[in-house]
Amino acid sequence: MRAIDLFCGSGPQWQTLDAPLRTVTTRGHFALVRPGRGGHEMRMLQVDELRAAMEFPASFVLDGCARTDAMRLLGNAVCPPVMQAIVEELMRCA
Repeated sequence: MRAIDLFCGSGPQWQTLDAPLRTVTTRGHFALVRPGRGGHEMRMLQVDELRAAMEFPASFVLDGCARTDAMRLLGNAVCPPVMQAIVEELMRCA
């Protein structure tokens, strides 16, 4: 494990920060892991951090949603760059 990694899910699923983020689920089980006192410290990624990791624009806000609802919305979303590529390909083929 490097100095800072991501922990994903409920099992020993580590991921380095230089790799693309795995699929964001409706549960939001991603934690930032750093060396700490006597072991490692984990901090769960927040809605804004996951939104940014999925490349939603900064203008896209989920105000008024409880954290659980915001995580559910992000977990069911398609990353904007992926959707843009799909639409562009469909338009090219039409």
